[in-house]
Amino acid sequence: MKIRRRHKIVKSMVSPFIMPVLNRKFNLCIKKSELKPPFLVVANHASDFDAFFVSAAFGCPIYFVMSDHVSSIPVAGKLIEFFVRPLPITKSSLDVGTVREIISVVNQGGAVGIFPEGNKSFAGDMSFIKPSIAKLAKKLNVPLVIFNIIGGYFSQPRWGETKRKGRICAHVAKVIEPQELEKMNVKQIYKAIKTNLSVNAYDEQEKDLVHFSGKKLANGIESMLYACPECGAIGTIRSQGDRFWCSACGDSNKYLDTGYVQGNHFERLNEWDKWQKQHIFDLKIESKPNDEVLLHDAGWRVEQKRTKYKNKKLGIFETFLFSDRLLIANKKQRFEVGIDKVAGIAIEGACGLQLWLKTGEVFRLKNAAPVSALKYADFIWALQKKEFLF
Repeated sequence: MKIRRRHKIVKSMVSPFIMPVLNRKFNLCIKKSELKPPFLVVANHASDFDAFFVSAAFGCPIYFVMSDHVSSIPVAGKLIEFFVRPLPITKSSLDVGTVREIISVVNQGGAVGIFPEGNKSFAGDMSFIKPSIAKLAKKLNVPLVIFNIIGGYFSQPRWGETKRKGRICAHVAKVIEPQELEKMNVKQIYKAIKTNLSVNAYDEQEKDLVHFSGKKLANGIESMLYACPECGAIGTIRSQGDRFWCSACGDSNKYLDTGYVQGNHFERLNEWDKWQKQHIFDLKIESKPNDEVLLHDAGWRVEQKRTKYKNKKLGIFETFLFSDRLLIANKKQRFEVGIDKVAGIAIEGACGLQLWLKTGEVFRLKNAAPVSALKYADFIWALQKKEFLF
C-alpha cells in the first residue's frame, strides 16, 4: 500500500462540494480536530456516510478499512479504489494482508480509519467490538483517536428505505497517546475503546430529544424486526408509511419521528431486538427435527467470492434453514452449508447476508425485498451457541 499525492488533492478538492450537500441532508455539527497524522481513528458506525463525517473532522486524508464488497462494485468500486484507496477487508475477518496495509500506511505517515463494530447498528445500540482492535492499536504505536457520531442512526436507520433530517454531531471523544498505550495492556486498551466509543441512540435521545423528519418512516423495518411479541410468529412483520404490523395476528405499531415506537409492547427498537433474540432460545430451535424448516425466503441473488474485488454470480435462489444446515437451492443448483461449517457471518446493507465458511469459501446473498438477513444471522449464532454480534 502506497500513499499517493492524489489522495490529498482529492480530499481538498472534493470535500468542499460533498460536505455542504451532506449538511443540507443531515444538519451536521462536526467539531474539527487539529491532530496531525500518523494516527489510528476508531469510530462508532450508524450510517452509510460515517466515513465522510469522520474525514470532515480532520485536515488529512483518512485511509478507511472498508468491506471489500464496496470495491467489487463494477464502476464505482474502481473509482473509489483509485481516488481514496480504501483498505479492503472481508467482513468478519481482519486478515493478515489488511493488517500489513494498515501498518504500511502508518509507517508512511498516514492516518487509518476503522469502524470496529464492522457493521452499522441495526437497533441503535453498539454491536460487538472485536478485541483484535486493541491489539492493533498497541502494535501501531501511534495516537489512538476515539471518535463519536451521534444522530447517525435515526438519520439513516440501517433497516430504513428513506433518509431523515434531524441533527448529526461528530467529534473526537478521546485521544490516547503512544506513551499511554505503551503502559496499557491489551485488555485495558479494549476497555478504553469500548467505554469511549459507546453511543446508544436512545440514550442520546433521552438527553436531548431530536425529531428526525422524513417520509415512509417505518418502511423496511421488517428487515430488522423478524419476531412478533404479541403472537411469537417469525417473519410476519410488514410495514407501510409510518406503521408496521404482524400479518399473522394483526398487532399494529407506529414508528415516530423521534425513533420511538408507539404500540403495545416496546418503545425502543433495541428493547424489541433484545426480546426477539431471547425468543429464538424460547423456541428451542436446536432440538427441532433436522427436516423441519425454521426459516425460508425466496428471491436471493447469490454470488460466490473469487477475490477481494471479484465475485461470481450464481443466480436466484431460495434459502431453507434447518437446525443442522442452511440449504441454498434453485432448480439447477443447490448448496448445503452445515451450521458447524459457518466460520463467520456478516450482513451487507439491510437485506444482504455474507457467509464465510471454514473451507475459505465466501457466499454473498442479497434480497431485493425487505427480507431480514438479521434473522438468519441470529438463528445461526443461536444454533452455534455463539454470542450475537449485531
